[in-house]
Order: sequence, then C-alpha cells, then structure tokens
Amino acid sequence: MLSEVIPALLKHELLDRAPWPSSSWTPTKELKVYYNEAEAALGNGLESYLAAAAPTLYFKADAGKTYTIICVDPDAPSREDSHASPINHWTLSGLRKDNSEEFEDDEEAVTTLEKALVAYAGPSLKKTGHRYVFFLYENKNGPLLDIEKQTTIKEGGGIEARFNWDFNKFAKENGLELVGAK
Repeated sequence: MLSEVIPALLKHELLDRAPWPSSSWTPTKELKVYYNEAEAALGNGLESYLAAAAPTLYFKADAGKTYTIICVDPDAPSREDSHASPINHWTLSGLRKDNSEEFEDDEEAVTTLEKALVAYAGPSLKKTGHRYVFFLYENKNGPLLDIEKQTTIKEGGGIEARFNWDFNKFAKENGLELVGAK
C-alpha cells in the first residue's frame, strides 16, 4: 500500500540522509517484489537463498512510459558498519508494461527492453540481517539508458565498483523520477 512506504522507510532510517530520498517525497506507484512465491514486503525478512536470483517485479506501468529499478543494500558490510553503503545490487532499465498475450489481463505485469545495466547480485549466504531497498523510477528522457554515457556505473570494475553508489546522482544524470519504493 502506498501509504505504508514513507513510514516504513523512515522506521528503517532510509530517508532524509544522503543519498536516500527526502521524507517529503510522495510515491505514486505501488511496487511489488517477489522472490519466487515470497513477497519482499517493507521490513520483512527473507532467507538469503530465496534472494539468490533476481526477483519478479510488478507495478502498474503507464502505457508508452518506461521505468528503471534500482536495488541497493544500505548495510554494507553490516548495519553496524555501513561504510561501503549503499551497494548497487541491481540496475535494470527499459521496464514497460508487458502486453504479451500471456499477460494481457495482468495490469501489473512488466517486461524489459534491455539487459541490466548492473547485473543482479544476490546477498551473501553468510550475511544475516541483510536488507535490500528497491527504488522505481520513471524514465523522463527516453526509454533506454546508455551504459556508455554513465558516470556512476563502471563496467568491469568488480564488486568494489558497486560500493558507495550515488543512486541519486545516477537518477539526476539520466532524467529519472522516483515514483515507488519497496
């Protein structure tokens, strides 16, 4: 439910500090995130093995618009020591309504037009208390983002290239408007 997003993010101290969004932000899209049959709800816990592969996303995509999902970890390497946070665990652009015959009656089914800008990286199976935050953005400057023009994403940089990722800078550089979170 949209009314639960801001209170949940505030409770977990994920607003009003860099690079997190402001608590004055108002979500306009309800985002659903599923790892197999397990829903990733605001504040719930999932076993690490369930999140090993990229989740399935659902939201009501507006016709003719595309979206980007960004998944970050605020607790790297741990909640007590988050000096490497946020970590970019997934950046997927070109999301749009899935109009295929299989999903013609599902108003929340989405598909993507391109491969991930940053491939999904599941949690360490050794880490406990792991949190992922999913941000949904509407692409305002066109349907696809060009990896060659990115200043905040470095291909081939290994895991270290994902550390301390400024997703707000990425969003501004690419004309992305935050519309949902989970």
